[in-house]
Amino acid sequence: MGVIPVEGNKNILYIHSDKIVLDDMRWGLYQMGIEPDLYPKKVTMYEDMGGADIGEEKEELKGFMERKQYDVVITYDFHITVAMACQELRVKYISWIYDSPNLALYTDIAKSGYNYVFAFDKKQYERLSKEGIRHLYYLPLAANVDMTSGLIITEEDEEKYCHEISFVGSLYKENGYNEKKAVLTQESEKVIRGIIQKTALHWEKGLGCFETLDAGTVDRIYEELGAEVRGLHIDKRYMLELYLLIRKVTEIDRTGVLNALAVEHDVTLYTGTDASGLENVKIRGRADSLEEVPKIYYLSKINLNITMRSIETGIPQRVFDIMGVGGFVLSNYQEELEELFVPDREIVLFRDVPELLKKAEYYLNHEEERIRIAINGYKKVREYYNTQTALGSMLRAVFPVQDEKLRNQEQGI
Repeated sequence: MGVIPVEGNKNILYIHSDKIVLDDMRWGLYQMGIEPDLYPKKVTMYEDMGGADIGEEKEELKGFMERKQYDVVITYDFHITVAMACQELRVKYISWIYDSPNLALYTDIAKSGYNYVFAFDKKQYERLSKEGIRHLYYLPLAANVDMTSGLIITEEDEEKYCHEISFVGSLYKENGYNEKKAVLTQESEKVIRGIIQKTALHWEKGLGCFETLDAGTVDRIYEELGAEVRGLHIDKRYMLELYLLIRKVTEIDRTGVLNALAVEHDVTLYTGTDASGLENVKIRGRADSLEEVPKIYYLSKINLNITMRSIETGIPQRVFDIMGVGGFVLSNYQEELEELFVPDREIVLFRDVPELLKKAEYYLNHEEERIRIAINGYKKVREYYNTQTALGSMLRAVFPVQDEKLRNQEQGI
């Protein structure tokens, strides 16, 4: 299906954050024939604001926006200062949620009627639907296939980036559990450790880190940590599970998967974080997301996806980026992966370490099947989960098309 246009020309402002530098949406807009303006500065993520002057950042953004009459502002993730500026200037604001959770969505400004929030994780969408966000939609992430279609691979690239098995990402050794373990009482630490042991290295539908602590344990741990939730309309249990469980379980998942595979196979990790605790894994530094990562995905025989545990059912950007360049994906089970893709035809999934090892061995030794699955995954992403199609969906939600002919075209009539 082609991209369905919206009515009239729209003045769009695109803004980067200090943490997310993806250009996929801006490229996608250009490919749709829309030339967005780019805000020359980066806005601050809510989690990093600390002592940042929100008012100063907002006023600076407003000053820029007042030079031109914008119809909509677009960002990856939801940003408080952008929402505040858009509300005061009465400009619509599209945010495509890239991280789960995006804590800024649990603030008062998120309820502004100028916000149009697109969540990629169905479970997160369900959580947010109870928060009073007026314009909330479910929309999986996507890949800008056209942007990476011109990938040029040199002999030097082949020598540098050809791997049996590779993973690009953080090990999350800096996490709340490692930082606060010593502060917890023996009783509380035992409860947390039990949940971690039950969850780590197992991926089944319904098995996760959330809704695992009872109210009494939550209150006791908050008291032990001397913690409180400020400025957020968020459940105390959910916040505590995010802080103590998510990154720790992800650390164990990623370290365990890489170590298990490295016993028999060539495994390469690209990361900018602490990689101690790995054995026989080749450690490379952080890979450039625009120049290097697509080549790694294309040239690796197997690309691993080990999902951050805060993503409950959804599909991380990594999966779409791998498929978008024709790479083969071996991923832990996620509910939406099974819904959006055909397992063993477009993607290969594992639910525990034994299944992971079995499937890695099989597909390393069956090249034709591996390549066929990679091609099928690429075709699915190119047709259904490309950035232009997603942008078309967002813009039509914000600016409904009135033309009956276009509505019929969208519905395939």
